[in-house]
Amino acid sequence: MKISGCSLLVLLGLGGAGAAFGQDSGANKANGAVSYFRDIRPIIQRQCQGCHQPAVKQGGLDLTRYEGFKAGGNGGSAFEPGAPEKSLVLSYIKGERTPRMPFGLPPLAPEQIDLFSRWISADGSDDTPAEARETVATDKPPVYHLPPVRGPANWSAR
Repeated sequence: MKISGCSLLVLLGLGGAGAAFGQDSGANKANGAVSYFRDIRPIIQRQCQGCHQPAVKQGGLDLTRYEGFKAGGNGGSAFEPGAPEKSLVLSYIKGERTPRMPFGLPPLAPEQIDLFSRWISADGSDDTPAEARETVATDKPPVYHLPPVRGPANWSAR
């Protein structure tokens, strides 16, 4: 099989993007392993964090970080690693408890619910890379390595 220079660059670029965040090149995905960072977290960000974040924290639950998810909210721990049948998060997203989550939105797809179940069954661990965990705080301001980009001089005249 012949790969053009452009295709090779694209393939190398894609492989490097995963490596930059500590993701393997698909080995875990190929063997069926579910990743919190790659599979679960994006669902939570899209479907759950609108109501379960520090500013709102419905049900006492903050889903912006793994630690908040694992700790759970007013009802207790959100999940028990290795025991999906005992996990509150699954009972809510399956509609076994009310209100069904995500509240006010269409239910999660069966494939998404299956990801949660398989992840909790495996061990419900956090595989978030260290680079993605860093947060900005008043005592730890961001470090900029390049000066800010300024627009053309005539932008200010508009």
